[in-house]
Amino acid sequence: MSGWTIRLAGANITIEGTGNDEGEGVQLGSGPEVTASGSSGDAATITIDGIGGTGTNFNLGVDPVGANTQVFSAAGAVAVTGTGK
Repeated sequence: MSGWTIRLAGANITIEGTGNDEGEGVQLGSGPEVTASGSSGDAATITIDGIGGTGTNFNLGVDPVGANTQVFSAAGAVAVTGTGK
Protein backbone atom coordinates (compact mmCIF):
# COMPACT_ATOMS: atom_id res chain seq x y z
CA MET A 1 0.00 0.00 0.00
CA SER A 2 1.42 3.37 -0.86
CA GLY A 3 0.35 6.98 -0.84
CA TRP A 4 -2.85 6.43 1.16
CA THR A 5 -4.34 8.10 4.21
CA ILE A 6 -6.71 6.82 6.89
CA ARG A 7 -8.04 9.43 9.33
CA LEU A 8 -10.76 8.68 11.86
CA ALA A 9 -12.10 10.55 14.86
CA GLY A 10 -13.48 8.55 17.78
CA ALA A 11 -13.41 5.21 15.94
CA ASN A 12 -10.81 2.45 16.17
CA ILE A 13 -8.63 1.56 13.18
CA THR A 14 -7.62 -2.05 12.52
CA ILE A 15 -5.42 -3.13 9.60
CA GLU A 16 -4.75 -6.86 9.21
CA GLY A 17 -3.01 -8.84 6.52
CA THR A 18 -1.49 -12.21 5.71
CA GLY A 19 1.21 -12.56 3.06
CA ASN A 20 1.05 -15.04 0.22
CA ASP A 21 3.98 -17.27 -0.79
CA GLU A 22 6.51 -14.42 -1.03
CA GLY A 23 4.99 -11.43 0.69
CA GLU A 24 4.51 -9.20 3.65
CA GLY A 25 1.40 -9.40 5.78
CA VAL A 26 1.00 -5.60 5.81
CA GLN A 27 3.27 -3.31 3.80
CA LEU A 28 3.13 0.37 4.67
CA GLY A 29 5.01 1.76 1.71
CA SER A 30 5.78 5.17 0.22
CA GLY A 31 4.40 7.49 2.85
CA PRO A 32 1.06 6.22 4.12
CA GLU A 33 -0.56 7.97 7.05
CA VAL A 34 -2.79 6.37 9.69
CA THR A 35 -4.20 8.90 12.17
CA ALA A 36 -6.74 8.48 14.97
CA SER A 37 -7.95 11.58 16.76
CA GLY A 38 -10.11 12.02 19.82
CA SER A 39 -9.63 12.84 23.47
CA SER A 40 -9.33 10.65 26.53
CA GLY A 41 -13.10 10.05 26.61
CA ASP A 42 -13.35 8.82 23.02
CA ALA A 43 -9.73 7.92 22.31
CA ALA A 44 -9.36 5.84 19.17
CA THR A 45 -6.86 3.00 19.00
CA ILE A 46 -4.81 1.81 16.04
CA THR A 47 -4.01 -1.87 15.59
CA ILE A 48 -1.82 -3.14 12.76
CA ASP A 49 -1.33 -6.91 12.65
CA GLY A 50 0.49 -8.74 9.89
CA ILE A 51 1.59 -12.33 9.27
CA GLY A 52 4.30 -12.95 6.69
CA GLY A 53 3.95 -15.39 3.81
CA THR A 54 5.30 -18.93 3.77
CA GLY A 55 7.95 -18.57 1.05
CA THR A 56 11.67 -17.94 1.48
CA ASN A 57 11.88 -14.16 0.80
CA PHE A 58 10.18 -10.96 1.99
CA ASN A 59 8.01 -12.66 4.57
CA LEU A 60 7.82 -9.85 7.11
CA GLY A 61 4.69 -9.52 9.21
CA VAL A 62 4.64 -5.70 8.96
CA ASP A 63 6.97 -3.81 6.63
CA PRO A 64 7.07 -0.01 7.22
CA VAL A 65 8.80 0.90 3.96
CA GLY A 66 10.00 4.47 3.54
CA ALA A 67 10.86 7.34 5.83
CA ASN A 68 7.44 9.00 5.53
CA THR A 69 5.34 6.22 7.06
CA GLN A 70 3.27 7.72 9.91
CA VAL A 71 1.09 6.00 12.51
CA PHE A 72 -0.33 8.38 15.14
CA SER A 73 -3.07 8.34 17.77
CA ALA A 74 -3.87 11.53 19.68
CA ALA A 75 -4.90 9.77 22.90
CA GLY A 76 -5.43 6.06 22.25
CA ALA A 77 -3.07 3.11 22.12
CA VAL A 78 -1.07 2.11 19.04
CA ALA A 79 -0.19 -1.57 18.61
CA VAL A 80 1.87 -2.93 15.72
CA THR A 81 2.45 -6.68 15.67
CA GLY A 82 4.31 -8.46 12.89
CA THR A 83 4.96 -12.19 12.71
CA GLY A 84 7.57 -13.18 10.15
CA LYS A 85 7.85 -16.63 8.65
